[in-house]
Order: sequence, then C-alpha cells, then structure tokens
Amino acid sequence: MKNNKTLFQYHFVILLTILAVITVIFCYTGIWPWNGNTYNSYSIQAQSWLEGRLDVGENRPWLELAIYRGQFFVSFPPFPSFLLLPFVLIFGEATPDHFITIAVTLLGAVYAAKLYKETTGGVRNVVFYVLFLYLASGFLMIGINGSVWFIAQNICFTLSLMSIYYALRTKGTLSLFLWACAVGCRPITAVFLPVLLIALWHGVFKGEKDSEKKGFFGKAFYILKTKWYWLTGPVVMAGIYMSLNYARFGNVFEFGHNYLPEFVNAEHGQFSINYLADNLRKLFSIPGVREENGTVAFPTFDGFAFYIASPMIIMFFAVWGYELFQKIRSCRYSSRVTSMDITSVANYTVHRIRTKGLSQCVSLIVLIPVLFIMHTLLICMHRTLGGWGFGNRYLLDSLPFLFWGIAMWKPRSDFYDRCMLPIMMFGFSLNLVGVIATFNGWI
Repeated sequence: MKNNKTLFQYHFVILLTILAVITVIFCYTGIWPWNGNTYNSYSIQAQSWLEGRLDVGENRPWLELAIYRGQFFVSFPPFPSFLLLPFVLIFGEATPDHFITIAVTLLGAVYAAKLYKETTGGVRNVVFYVLFLYLASGFLMIGINGSVWFIAQNICFTLSLMSIYYALRTKGTLSLFLWACAVGCRPITAVFLPVLLIALWHGVFKGEKDSEKKGFFGKAFYILKTKWYWLTGPVVMAGIYMSLNYARFGNVFEFGHNYLPEFVNAEHGQFSINYLADNLRKLFSIPGVREENGTVAFPTFDGFAFYIASPMIIMFFAVWGYELFQKIRSCRYSSRVTSMDITSVANYTVHRIRTKGLSQCVSLIVLIPVLFIMHTLLICMHRTLGGWGFGNRYLLDSLPFLFWGIAMWKPRSDFYDRCMLPIMMFGFSLNLVGVIATFNGWI
C-alpha cells in the first residue's frame, strides 16, 4: 500500500511538471488547446462513418486525402477514428482534439511511471526518467497538438507503454489488444511484438519449478493450449482493419497512403529501398551553421541527427552496452539464469547457444536493439521521415521500448543517474526551444 501511495505522489509531480511545460509552450506559440483543429482528418472520417459512408465526401486540399475511383478517403490507419467516435457523437467534426491529445499524453506518462516501477521494482528516480522520456526526447511536438499526424502517433506511444506494462503483469489479452490498437495507429510498430511475447512467456512460467522439463516446444504448446484467448484482441482488430481496407480500396493491406497524390506521382512510390541511403544520411546529419549570424540551422522537414534530437536513444545503447558487457563477463561464473535475468536478458551468448540451443538465446538484450534497427531501416524506406516538425518524429514510435530497456539495464547507482542530468537538460532545452521556434516559424 505504501509503494502505491508513493507512486501516486510521483504521478502527481510528473503530471504537474508536464502540464507546466506545455503551458509555457502555449504561452509562446498561442496554440491553446481550445483553438480549433484545422487538420482533423480522423474526426471527419468518424463523422462520415456515422453518416453511413466510407469516403469523406468532398475534397479538402489542406488534408492528406487518398483519391480512389474518384472518391476521397482519409489516408491514415484508422484506429484514432474509432477512439474519436463518441466525441464526434457529441461535438460533430469539431472534436476537442488538442485536449484529447494532452489527456493521452498524461495517461502515457502515468503508464511510463508504472512501467518503470514494474521493471525496476521501485520508484527511485522515476520522475527523472519519465520526464526524460516525455520532455527531453522529441515527444513534445506530438504531445501537445491534435493535428492528424501527431494525435495518431501520440495514441500509439501511450498504447505501446500500456501494452508493455500489461505484458509484464502477464495480462496477455489486454497487452496484445493494446498492441493491436497501436498498430492501427502506426503499422510499423508491429515489429516490436516479439518483445511483448517474451515478457508474456516469462510471466507464464515464472516460479514453475518443472518448467525447464517442458522444453521450448512443450512450453509453446502449453501457452497455445491454455492462453489461446490472448489472440482474440489482435484477431478481431486485424479483421476490422482488413475489412475496412478491403471495403474502401479493394485490398486488405491498403489503408490509403499509396493513393495520396504525393506518392502516386512519386517515381518510387511510398516505400522503396531507393529512399534508404538518403534518409539514413538525414538521421545522422548534423545541422549546419548560418554564415550570416552564426546560429544553427535546424531543419524543420525530415529531421536531423537523432542523437541530438533524441538523446534517450544514445542513453539506451550506452546502458545496453554496459549490460551486455556485464553479462558476458559473468557468463563464465554461472550457468544458471535467475528469474530476474530471464526478464532482462535471457540466454544470449555463444556459449549458451552451443550448450542450450538457439531457442533459449532469443532474448530481450538481443531483440530490442535488433528490432529498433529493423524499425529504423523500415521507416528510412519511406519517402519522407515525418515531414514538417522538429526532431525525428518517426523514431518516437520506438522510444517506449527503449525506455523499457533503459529501466531494465541501467546501473543501479545514484551517481549514474546524476551523470544523466546534463544530457537530460540538453535534450529538454533543445526540444522546448525547438518546438516553440518551429510552431512560430522562427527557424
């Protein structure tokens, strides 16, 4: 009870801090949450559904609408429109998107704190790491504005944190349903499914003395036999997505983006390996300096060096390397993995591959960085890296999983956390000023 009370107190501090920062941004930009939302594609789509049609009627040139057989459709994955349906019933197309976005941001921060506590077993420095995630890693741009591009990514961010948390609690039905909803906002997020499955796998067999006797296939059969209902959420959501896609575009895998004029007229379409090299260059490009006044020329289209815009990514790889080194060094001293080790790293070394087989070596310490790299390569095959904005918007989808990795592997010392403070302050200052400058057109 005391731990829960303490966590609630930290939640209160985290939420007040985020609201304070958001208020400062509104003061400098005038983008108050009660202002209307010009880019309200999801509300328009939900209103059309309630009126009994799948298209959105007339063209709205300022929105990214797909054009198919002479009709106009919202070109983004549909889940946010499901979420907005009750609001559309009350407000029509004028839904309070900015307020909804802020509420989703605050809900995500609560679950980030819960995830941190569930992973570390305590609340020491929870405020620091949650604020690092939300204020110092590029999230601010999507966390305060309800425009169509931002609200979907914000919802996906929160749903990802929730799905990881419930996977650690071995609530498979809820975790996988939330994951499926996140995919309905940002489809490429699907690549992180294996880490949720590993967390659920461990949760099922944690504390079972005879679980090792079942072997990999025995365990897999046991889960399929006893936990098959975990798949109901993803199956139902996949059925809804595919049915909607087929009804609109005649293809169960097409949600509309390929029919945007921007991509129809592009030589290589929406996704192509031809975009990979240039987009990777953009992810590593350091902004230049203006000769006339010596200021840094931060790009506001397709981003810049990820290690500047989102220092949490560098932090992740630092703690990952530290943990990998520690586990390799300790491998020769112990051949038995404790339950905590399974949660954080499982069996991953070459020695364990040779002695125990490959199946036991597929672990979080391997999967999280590999899936992050895979996710990054996939988004770099997209024609753009997020369009207008500050930082690297598309990379934000992976941050909930990197945040989990940091909570698992960071050194348990106050000295380490203090050393992270300058990095956090750099990321916070850069993103706070950058978001204000971008919204105001100063850069």
